[in-house]
Amino acid sequence: MFGDRVEDRVVRRSVVVEAKERTHQLSDTDLIMAMRKDAPFAFAEFVDRFRQITWNEARGLGVESGVRKTWTEEVLHDCALALTRAGGRTPANVAGYIIVAVRRRFFADRRKLISEDALLAAYADELHVAENGETDRMPAPVVRLAENLAAQLGEDD
Repeated sequence: MFGDRVEDRVVRRSVVVEAKERTHQLSDTDLIMAMRKDAPFAFAEFVDRFRQITWNEARGLGVESGVRKTWTEEVLHDCALALTRAGGRTPANVAGYIIVAVRRRFFADRRKLISEDALLAAYADELHVAENGETDRMPAPVVRLAENLAAQLGEDD
């Protein structure tokens, strides 16, 4: 009885190894088709296959080294999901597709940071105006709101 379990584990392990090897030998297009069919190990093979390309492109664009690993994994997972959507087209050059995805994500993140920085600068300017008592430069609704809040607050608040 004990020997049967060991043999079962050996057979299962050999099946797993075979599936991984078959997945590793697929072309990029066939790999995407396997991912669409939810084949075992297809997603892991996709991430392993394109991790270095993604990493190099992210490093070249200037993604910080502390977040680069998770950032590239997120991009790869987003690409994998986009490529496996029903009715989605398979790109002729998957590596090129991923490089473009990395660049788009990098510049989208950068635009977001720039707009956040501009917003923070505007808020800082408004706070500076309020601290200096220059309420004439502040919008009237903001002044009324601040006055109402100040009137509702007690000394203990």
